[in-house]
Amino acid sequence: MATLRAEGLVSSGRGRRSMVLSTQISNSFDALLSATAFFEEGGHKAGAKIIRIARELASETVADALELKQDDPVVEIMRVRTADDLPVMVEKLVFPTKWGEPLMTLTPHSPSVHKQLREMGAHVDNIVRTALITQADSEQAELLGIAEGAPLIHLTLRASTYQGEPVEFAEYYVRGDVITIDQSNVRGGSVPVKLGLKNPKN
Repeated sequence: MATLRAEGLVSSGRGRRSMVLSTQISNSFDALLSATAFFEEGGHKAGAKIIRIARELASETVADALELKQDDPVVEIMRVRTADDLPVMVEKLVFPTKWGEPLMTLTPHSPSVHKQLREMGAHVDNIVRTALITQADSEQAELLGIAEGAPLIHLTLRASTYQGEPVEFAEYYVRGDVITIDQSNVRGGSVPVKLGLKNPKN
């Protein structure tokens, strides 16, 4: 019962019977890690347009996230992600060369990035995400078909294996007019949060 309460599935307290709440609203682990899984879990058709795949030098932020030295080589993939053919986010994925080099040949028809990582032996078990509100710069506005300065949700993600080996640092710039945020609060327990998309066609 304590576990169910912590997961937001059951409400109970001293002197009252337990009550089943609405179904769990938090995203699955795969949907937290992968934009493709996030879209598909929400019932949308996922798509991607590759903007750039390149070897880069790690910035201070990237180096810190991937436990590298600044200017160490990394592989960066930048894509526009679509839901039901509507551009909804700019995605930037950065990997240590160990995991990134095999992804240099990625095409729109390749298996998903995270499926390829699993096949390479990168089993991600830990994710840390942070969300900020920002505004679209000129490049993001053009890629997403929105006005410069329009609100974006800036999500950052650090993913690592169970042993703590960093696998990925990602940044997502999601259109503020399509994102939804749902929470289920239970006093004394965790606060599950689910990110979703409004119907992109509306």
